[in-house]
Amino acid sequence: MDKIKNFKPKEEVEKIKNGFKKFRESLKQEGKETKEAWGIVTKAIKEKRKLTEEEEKKVKTQLGDLLKTTGLTLATFLPGGTLYLLLTTVPQFKKYLLPSTFNKESEEFKVK
Repeated sequence: MDKIKNFKPKEEVEKIKNGFKKFRESLKQEGKETKEAWGIVTKAIKEKRKLTEEEEKKVKTQLGDLLKTTGLTLATFLPGGTLYLLLTTVPQFKKYLLPSTFNKESEEFKVK
């Protein structure tokens, strides 16, 4: 009942706007990281060499992030996606379900 009395629509709208802004910024960052990883792979192919351990680790991490981002995006459209989104709020599952950029700012995406 207290939540209803203390409800301030303008503040809630601002929170939602800020959340979307941070979400968009995180997606942009993931895009930059994916582009960088792709550049590493194409450079290695052009030079006909294997990736170094560091490059390989970076590319694997980014590929995982790309798959997680795809899952997060699909969850908004597919039936049952709500379950996926709810699981992302459980701290034990975050590192497996959310891209690294989102995990860095996980407190800002926390459902209250």
